[in-house]
Amino acid sequence: SAEIEARIKMTGASKVQWSRPHCIAGNGDAANLPCARSGHTLSVTGNTGFLFGGLCSGPLDNKIARPVDELHILRMGKSELEWCFLAFPENARPLPRWRHSACIFDDTHIVIFGGYHTASLRLSDVWLFNTIAMEWQKAKSEQAPGFNSEGSHPPSTTWP
Repeated sequence: SAEIEARIKMTGASKVQWSRPHCIAGNGDAANLPCARSGHTLSVTGNTGFLFGGLCSGPLDNKIARPVDELHILRMGKSELEWCFLAFPENARPLPRWRHSACIFDDTHIVIFGGYHTASLRLSDVWLFNTIAMEWQKAKSEQAPGFNSEGSHPPSTTWP
C-alpha cells in the first residue's frame, strides 16, 4: 500500500524492519481473540483482515489439535489492531477446516476452497463470504465434498 511504501522510503530501503503493533480484543472481551493456529487463511481487503479456519490446539490440559470454522475480523488502525469474532449458525458456515485456500474476489467477497476436515477427509467445496453483508454462501455444486467411494477426488470440471 502507499502507507507501507511511504514508511519504507522514510526509513530507507536498507533499514526496513518489522514492528509488532498493539493488538486488542474487541469490546475488551478475550473471546474476540483468535486461538493460536496453523493452516488458516488471512484475507485482507482495505484495512480489514478476515482470519478463517485453521488447526487449533485445545486447552493446556487437552493438547489435541482440532480444525475450526471460526471467522475473526482484524480491524487495522494506524496505532492498534482490533480482533472481533463473528458467530454464525452451524448450518450457515463452512465445515471446520485447515490447509484450505482463500482469495479476495471483487474486493467484497472471500472465496474459500477445500482443505482438510479431518486427517483423511479432504474437502472440495466452495464458500463465499460477503464482506459487506457479513454472511456466508455455499456455492452450488453437484458433487459431494471429499473423496468418492473409489478413494479418489471427484472431478470438479472437465479438463481440456
